[in-house]
Amino acid sequence: MLFMDAWYFLMEHRIFNVKDSTTYSKDSLTAKQLGLDWKAGTRLETRRSRFEDALSVVVLGERDAPVICLEAGGLIQDENGEIVTTHDYDLDVSAPSFEQAVIMLAEKVNEKYGDDVESAILSQERTL
Repeated sequence: MLFMDAWYFLMEHRIFNVKDSTTYSKDSLTAKQLGLDWKAGTRLETRRSRFEDALSVVVLGERDAPVICLEAGGLIQDENGEIVTTHDYDLDVSAPSFEQAVIMLAEKVNEKYGDDVESAILSQERTL
């Protein structure tokens, strides 16, 4: 797997994504600002990656021999409904370069959680 393929896989993987459903009222400020003539109840769905929020990077070692450590985990909702990241120890990786560590992380995510890059682990709904 190449670095860019691994990064894309992680950005799109379901454990790092949230599906947002927004229902707009006819007099929604967003609709007015955009000049849209929406009917009341117009619903838009988007999918948003939170991978970069879930990723922790630690650099250890010497300048000429760094060790890049990556930690990541899926998303959960706390008791207030806020989306927070977790730390899945099974996904911890370390490598001599950031690119190698990202590739290793993608392989571990694929091994543990599969290759679903189209759905989302959580969903949120709101009305504007």
